[in-house]
Amino acid sequence: MSTPAPDDYTYVNFPSLEKAYEELKKIVTELDRATDDLYQDIRKELGASWQGEAQQFFDAKKEQWNALEKEMGQQLFQAAVAVDVARGNYQNAERRNIAIWTD
Repeated sequence: MSTPAPDDYTYVNFPSLEKAYEELKKIVTELDRATDDLYQDIRKELGASWQGEAQQFFDAKKEQWNALEKEMGQQLFQAAVAVDVARGNYQNAERRNIAIWTD
């Protein structure tokens, strides 16, 4: 049985933070792509035959969806940036701490 880490100990896995950063950016891209594909499929299936109130209702809902998707994408990107900043800060702190003992 291993001894639990003390409460004042921080372990940071730099490759995991880098992977989290890349994965968050990837989610934003995949979300955009999936939504674009969905809209293309709808337009292809319904084409010019889709008119009137149904089309107007869809277009209004699509605008709402796009606004919410954009907001979600911005939040995901901000999370990715925060993860990357944290990774950089932890790496800099580790380098400074190593330098204390090697200088």
